[in-house]
Amino acid sequence: MRRHVARHQLWPPGARVVAALSGGSDSVAQLLLLRDLAAAGHLVLAGAAHLNHQLRPEAVRDEQFCRALCARLGVPLTVATAPVATLAAEARVSIEVAARRARYTFLEGARIASGAAVVAVAHTADDQAETVLLRLLRGAGPRGLRGILPVRGTVVRPLLGCTRAALRADVERRGETWVEDATNADVTQPRNRVRHELMPLLAARFQPAVTRVLARTAEVVAADDALLEELAEAARSGVVSPAPQGLALSTAALARLPLALARRVARRALEQAHAPHAPDLADVEALLAVCRPGGPAAAEPAGVRVERFSEDAVLLIMAPRAAAATALPSRPLPVPGSVALPELGHGCRLTAEGPIKALEEPADLRRRLMVKRSVPAPLVVRGRAAGDRVRPAGLGGSKKLQDLLVDRKVPRAERDRVPVVADATGRIVWVVGHAADADAVAAGDEGDVIVLTFDQPAPSGSEGS
Repeated sequence: MRRHVARHQLWPPGARVVAALSGGSDSVAQLLLLRDLAAAGHLVLAGAAHLNHQLRPEAVRDEQFCRALCARLGVPLTVATAPVATLAAEARVSIEVAARRARYTFLEGARIASGAAVVAVAHTADDQAETVLLRLLRGAGPRGLRGILPVRGTVVRPLLGCTRAALRADVERRGETWVEDATNADVTQPRNRVRHELMPLLAARFQPAVTRVLARTAEVVAADDALLEELAEAARSGVVSPAPQGLALSTAALARLPLALARRVARRALEQAHAPHAPDLADVEALLAVCRPGGPAAAEPAGVRVERFSEDAVLLIMAPRAAAATALPSRPLPVPGSVALPELGHGCRLTAEGPIKALEEPADLRRRLMVKRSVPAPLVVRGRAAGDRVRPAGLGGSKKLQDLLVDRKVPRAERDRVPVVADATGRIVWVVGHAADADAVAAGDEGDVIVLTFDQPAPSGSEGS
């Protein structure tokens, strides 16, 4: 693991690291190894983080196991609960997608609250091999076959060079144990079918070291993909240029590129043109077809209008967008404590007080809100994010945050500057000035509550509201 960390520069020496902990063998092994590295002075173990997804009867058992393990090891543990099934239904996504969103939102909040540089998740060489096979069977190019990346933003994966069998042996050697997730045996799930049926067959009949071979292949492809992306980025300036309605592509310059680079330049152009959905190979080929002599005069790959502008150029038409205001970054909101929001003006601040006795004055969604003390910490103040939904009181269900802001006639250029307070599960507690979560709002007879206050000084020469 040390070699993998150093090779991919997952964190600098002495960095603060939070360990994601599910209670399974891989995450327990990771916690123990990180604790060893911390004892040797290679890092600071800022704590562990466990999210209860409320999906299985054993979820409470898993949480209790993680609490007991961390208490015995002397490792601080952050725990939160997320109603994943409800979140999936509200967002109209699969349970897996909702769980992943909730998990990474929670982990990022735990990282910020602990002052850590990165959060370590316990993906192994086996996970990498399974991912490569799944994507190969679905029909992936280099971007998909590079598998799970060692680093993705503030998320790192220090166990990608370790097999699950070796990690379990290490946990057992230490006299430790773990909890099993019964859903991992459900072969109706494609990943489990690959894990329990395809991988053993390949190991027995074709390649005993199939896990290591596939993991190594992913690493090689990832390096090649990174180089091709650099070359494509360098080539893009000679192909793509601004146009009055969007982007212009030089068909002659595009034709001179090798197909691998031409496809990447085309995909990036569609992304630049604000494609409503991620371009796939069919979208890229549709754009390239318009660029070829004798090709169609127009197409709409990935929802972007593409037209042959002249013999030498193709035009990608972008919908006009208002100039973006400075978006709000994600910041932790300690309870009690406060956080400054300089993007909204000098003196703008959001404060959390509590737990304190409930206030008698009514809630004012513009500047003050009482929420239940049971709202999962840590709280985060941020701007809106894709897929955000809120459950306003009286609605009887959820509503897209985008739709809420449109209904409230918030100008497009200002929507990214509306402060959003979210809890550790990613649930929106308060859209400042507009709405609050029906289940999070505290009543006047609630007892101890948390009071959130938004302060935005009036501009000089004007009266405050």
